[in-house]
Amino acid sequence: MKDLALLIMAAGMGSRFGGLKQLQSVGPNGALLMDYSLADAAKAGFAKVVFVIRPEMEKDFRQIVLPRVPAAMEVSLVFQEKTDLPGQSPPGFDVSGRDKPWGTGQAVWAARKVLVDPFMVLNADDYYGVSVFAKMAEALRGGGPGKYFLAGYRLARTLSPNGGVSRGVCEVDPDSHRLLRVVEYRGLARQDDGTIREEGSGQSFPDQSLVSMNAWGCQPDIFPLLEARFVHFLKNWQSAGGGSGEFYLPSAIQAGIETGHCLVQVVPLEDEWIGVTYPQDLDPARERLREIREPLPHLIKGKK
Repeated sequence: MKDLALLIMAAGMGSRFGGLKQLQSVGPNGALLMDYSLADAAKAGFAKVVFVIRPEMEKDFRQIVLPRVPAAMEVSLVFQEKTDLPGQSPPGFDVSGRDKPWGTGQAVWAARKVLVDPFMVLNADDYYGVSVFAKMAEALRGGGPGKYFLAGYRLARTLSPNGGVSRGVCEVDPDSHRLLRVVEYRGLARQDDGTIREEGSGQSFPDQSLVSMNAWGCQPDIFPLLEARFVHFLKNWQSAGGGSGEFYLPSAIQAGIETGHCLVQVVPLEDEWIGVTYPQDLDPARERLREIREPLPHLIKGKK
């Protein structure tokens, strides 16, 4: 049986939330959204968890998060820093004007030295439902080099009533469930006329569109792909004069699809997704989790 790892992206700055939403209590006994993911992943057989954080978060993670990790899981911390760049970065590349790391693509690349087994990627501030970990574990164990997976959620179930959200909208082959294309859109929100549109472009999307919530099943061969795409992104970023652009994981995987580096199967899920994008999302998330999840036993007992 293949060993499986979990990579939790927790380095986000929470600009729209206004703080570290990764460490916000959402459930009984101070449960974090991560606690539910960790419990479900351990039950599904994930043997290792890698947290990607910023260096200034290390103390809080060691004090608050690491003691709550299920005892059966090996733990690693890796840092996502704006100065962690590929060796082929443009000559004289200057990061002094950058105030944050480079996005989800860099977050996964930051774990390149500690991940040698198939792994699942997820966000620290999303609740993915009870079945996704078992389904992803089964898929990863049946996969191999170049065979990736994506948990696909229905767009209408991933919106916030309090503002726009970023989602990777997927084009999927209806027969094979193979991912053909994934494009990151920002500011997706329900409009007064009932449609879902992107702020700025005004492009509309059906409610049942499958979207990426950054729950990916990856092979270790993703790291050369990420490095090459990161270099490509940095060159374009520098040519454009800098700014706040981000190196998105879905964009890198899309490039891998186009070059034949990877084939991605979409695992459609009808599970309920719960997330916290804005402060106003927090109380509804707490209420819904109380309705659908039992308190986590290891938090009740105060031990793993």
